[in-house]
Amino acid sequence: GHRTNLEIFREYKQKVFEILASYQLIGVRDDMTQKMMEEAGIDKVVPVYRISDPAFLYSPKHIEPHELLGKFMISSDRPILGLLFYGKEKISHKICEHYHNKGYLIINFNMFNPYADINIGHQVDPEEWAAFYKQLTFCITDRFHASVFCLRDDVPFVAIEPYQPKSLLNSKIYSLLKDFGIEKICYQNTYLPEFDLDRFISTCDQVESNWKADLSDGVRSRLHMQNQSQKEFLELVKQQI
Repeated sequence: GHRTNLEIFREYKQKVFEILASYQLIGVRDDMTQKMMEEAGIDKVVPVYRISDPAFLYSPKHIEPHELLGKFMISSDRPILGLLFYGKEKISHKICEHYHNKGYLIINFNMFNPYADINIGHQVDPEEWAAFYKQLTFCITDRFHASVFCLRDDVPFVAIEPYQPKSLLNSKIYSLLKDFGIEKICYQNTYLPEFDLDRFISTCDQVESNWKADLSDGVRSRLHMQNQSQKEFLELVKQQI
């Protein structure tokens, strides 16, 4: 999505229309895909529904916190930063230095990050990966589905753009956060010329300290509405089968 070129799409949109017009229902999860459906005129002949990512409806197996943390010898007596962030050594180093100074334990259950205290991405299974979010005090991530699970579990987080998108319309992460009304504070694009590392760290602290008071209720309300819409869409799919 971050490299989708709408100009090229427009050259082929008649072909796109011919293919997709045979569908009975279409669900789209982001602004870019929705715009493409509208430009191709698909929404005039096929019902196009804006739905959330399917991971929002995932029901992970319950894992007791002491079992999860104990398996990986993680102490529960310190706040935990989940750092699901790959590359960008200067940024990783600054993040970890800051949170170590705050007394945080830094765990990474994604691709290896040399500045994290514990790297277990190669050891967790999918159920454990999903369960880890509930144990986090704060999360910094460049992974789309990590953002999804933070929203699901009401975990304060900041999402970093993993690639340089052609425009904000191309960003799946930005589109996701905009759906929840938190894109102005929780979205960070490190590729922008005006990106400032100290300001980024300050924003992370601000998000964490203000989450419960200013953001949590709105996130949970929108999450409920999205899940209801998703279930309604799935019922429509079942009716077509």
